[in-house]
Amino acid sequence: MFLHEIFHQGLKARIANWPTLVLADLFDILLPMLNIYQEFVRNHQYSLQVLANCKQNRDFDKLLKQYESNAGCEGRMLETFLTYPMFQIPRYIITLHELLAHTPHEHVERKSLEFAKSKLEELSKMMHDEVSDTENIRKNLAIERMIVEGCDILLDTSQTFVRQGSLIQLPSNSERGMLSKVRLGSLSLRKEGERQCFLFTKHFLICTRTSGGKLHLLK
Repeated sequence: MFLHEIFHQGLKARIANWPTLVLADLFDILLPMLNIYQEFVRNHQYSLQVLANCKQNRDFDKLLKQYESNAGCEGRMLETFLTYPMFQIPRYIITLHELLAHTPHEHVERKSLEFAKSKLEELSKMMHDEVSDTENIRKNLAIERMIVEGCDILLDTSQTFVRQGSLIQLPSNSERGMLSKVRLGSLSLRKEGERQCFLFTKHFLICTRTSGGKLHLLK
């Protein structure tokens, strides 16, 4: 994030001098630092595992939610900040594509911009597998965030998400007798019995969804 801030401030300073604008040297400064991004990506899976372990402590989880509710976080969670730097590389590549689209072939900066793009694309390919490995942990943490009461079993980082969807919970035999005059296929009954379900390799979660989109875990 510190490197990104330096890069961002450099861009702001250059744009302030528009239209006399030179950008390629900014990327020249960035390229030697790319190994830091690469190292971050290699280690970020460990940081997500540590976060999942820490969240099992309810005092820590309560304090974390308190800090995350700060307006300065703009609704972002801690795991967002732990993974944010790796998403900067694709954004830099998109920026370079846009710059090259507006840079004439004979322009003095074109070769430098093309070189920066090629280096960033190489790094992006190397990072892809590393990011894919943590997709499961991030998915589990995202679902755990949605459950009002929290859900410790989702903090098991060895558990893999399979799929999610809605199911209708039918009434028991005794309840069915009471509802004999009500058509089971009616919209109101279906809506009342609708459950949000999440299948994992170790558990099957059944939840109800609140009007605000949050989930309540059924016992």
